[in-house]
Amino acid sequence: MEMHTSSKKTVLKSDNNSNVILNENTINLCISIFYDKSKWDLLVLDAILPFISQHKNLQFYFYLNDRRGENIRLVFTVQEENAVEIATSIDLYFKDFLSKKPSELIVNEEVSGYFINFKNNSIHYGIFEDNSDFWQDFNIGITHLLFFAFSEYKDEFHLSINGIMFQIIIIFLNAIKVTDNEILKLLKELIEVEHYLYDPNTPQEIADLCQQYFADNKDTLLPYLKEYRNINAEDYEEKWEIEWHNHVCSFFQKTIELDGYDIKTALEKIMSAFNFKDKISFYSLMINSFENYNLQ
Repeated sequence: MEMHTSSKKTVLKSDNNSNVILNENTINLCISIFYDKSKWDLLVLDAILPFISQHKNLQFYFYLNDRRGENIRLVFTVQEENAVEIATSIDLYFKDFLSKKPSELIVNEEVSGYFINFKNNSIHYGIFEDNSDFWQDFNIGITHLLFFAFSEYKDEFHLSINGIMFQIIIIFLNAIKVTDNEILKLLKELIEVEHYLYDPNTPQEIADLCQQYFADNKDTLLPYLKEYRNINAEDYEEKWEIEWHNHVCSFFQKTIELDGYDIKTALEKIMSAFNFKDKISFYSLMINSFENYNLQ
């Protein structure tokens, strides 16, 4: 077992090959469960949510991932003295679930070496670290969003991800109270970074596709933005919207003086937790929406 502190590292060995992060008297148990992404709603709703409901005192968050196979990464923050006992109960619980409700994705068998996918329907320790102590409360808020999204959309989660993300980001931007001009500046900086990942000859082709994407969706997006832009928490209709708005307000009021870097970091954490990849199309959609919603 490797134990890592936030300020210095102390390496210890044990026989279970797990990886944890030590912070004062607490440890982060970092666990990856490999499971077909088309069935992630089952893993979240039938395994993760019930476990957390049974262990409400555990500080916990999770995020979606596709490195070395489709998987969900779980981070449990526990007292060091209870870590082995809790890790054992987590291991037994999720291995029991995987044996009873395996997913059917066929991937490469786990072998020695890099860049090989781990075996589907397996649980692993020590393949990632999570040192986000500063952002831990924010990550927990995102986990609540994931629980809601899977509960609401179930097996249509992946088909609905753009609409889900649009709502989440608009509420986030309302909560931190930035102006439309500040948002547009930020989004244009973010989309420029994404464009660097592509061949310099392709941006126009991408831009054309993004414009068509906006044209196909503007009748839904613009009225939504016009109605919900710059509203207060009590003006939302759904409980999850109010809770997310209040969570963002509370986090940034307690922790930091907000600037452009922190907004970008927060957006990246939201998108990373949802394993959201289509950033160019999404940023373009947001830019077009903010440039046009007041013209209606």
